[in-house]
Amino acid sequence: METKKEIGIQTFGEPSQAGTIGDPVSVEDENGRTWQNYKPDKYFLPNDDGEQDRLDVTHKGFCIQVHSLQDPQTRSKNPDDALHLAPIEGDPPRVLDLGTGTGIWAIEYARRHPGSEVIGSDLSLIQPDVSATVPNVSFVREDVEDYWVHGAPFDFIHGRLLFTCFDNHKDVIKKAFDSLRPGGWIEYQDSSLNVDSDDNSHRRTALHKLTYLSMAGAAAMGRDLEVARKYKDYFIEAGFVDVVEVKFKVFGNTWPEKEPDYTIGKYMSLSGSQVIKTISEKLLRKGLVLPEDIIEPIVLQALKDVNNTQIHLWWPGYVVYGRKPFDHEKS
Repeated sequence: METKKEIGIQTFGEPSQAGTIGDPVSVEDENGRTWQNYKPDKYFLPNDDGEQDRLDVTHKGFCIQVHSLQDPQTRSKNPDDALHLAPIEGDPPRVLDLGTGTGIWAIEYARRHPGSEVIGSDLSLIQPDVSATVPNVSFVREDVEDYWVHGAPFDFIHGRLLFTCFDNHKDVIKKAFDSLRPGGWIEYQDSSLNVDSDDNSHRRTALHKLTYLSMAGAAAMGRDLEVARKYKDYFIEAGFVDVVEVKFKVFGNTWPEKEPDYTIGKYMSLSGSQVIKTISEKLLRKGLVLPEDIIEPIVLQALKDVNNTQIHLWWPGYVVYGRKPFDHEKS
């Protein structure tokens, strides 16, 4: 497998050029990884430098993915510009990025839309201070399953890879609806942990077993890791109109020969190797209460499976967007 340095990005845990940000409201585990401690056990992944690198790699992969879904006649030539599919024109006055992570989506959106005020919210404050170069973006510590306090309504609310984040996704989507001004848009870009393949080459692999056990562990902890397939219904139920669901395959390694699928797989194999190890161990240990001698060999073999191009793996991907109706549109 090609390394991160071979595709122009630093290795996990290695300081990036911009540096990584430590959140003081964090706790370190026995393995030296740090986790947000604002709402203990609320989120299944760490917030340290390795995870911050992974989030930025995932952002790159998703931009290429979204770019491939855009109209070739009207899209930008630069995949980094592909931040959404919703038909939003100009600079929407107020934009909210849910679960912003390192803030990379919010920063890049603000950079491209200087007339927009962009706010990123997260349990961890690990975002860089870019006020000198991108003054129209800011970040807040927030649990969006609690009461929202943002003052004026938003014109665009974005969320990406939120499937691990919430106990009640339907409630968060309703809060988003209530926090948008009429005519405002919401867009979710997400995936599922349920690995698949067109030729069943993923079947009977350790990776297949691990993802199944992880979903069971998450369910035992009150989380549905296949919730992305329900977003369209949740959007409609909340009151959104013009709801569009775009399904696609997120390629998990470099088995595809054509572009951009090969490059997407390159980024996602790097991201997937990290997230599978971290989230699966947590879900199997805490959710299913499995002993370490059961977990470790499954995880080790699953990591090999992720990078095995004989396994033509992909993850289900979804982009769902919708609009809050104007008052005159309500029946």
